[in-house]
Amino acid sequence: MPEPTRSPQRGDIAPLSAIIAESGLSIAEFARVVVGRDERTVRRWLSGEITIPESASAWLARVVRVDATSGRVTVVLDR
Repeated sequence: MPEPTRSPQRGDIAPLSAIIAESGLSIAEFARVVVGRDERTVRRWLSGEITIPESASAWLARVVRVDATSGRVTVVLDR
């Protein structure tokens, strides 16, 4: 049986926060380099002020690791 589609909810904040923390990037850097969004948007996602769009939520759910070393940022996704 296929898993139900998740709609973006406040529960998505914890994984997002963990991904940012583990990456070692600031919220501004993560927003710009990893998700291609404005820092304010990512801060609003984290605060719960706005929900994370389904497309961004689905993509973030696939993130295994964000490696920010040697001036390069590599995002590893689960298939």
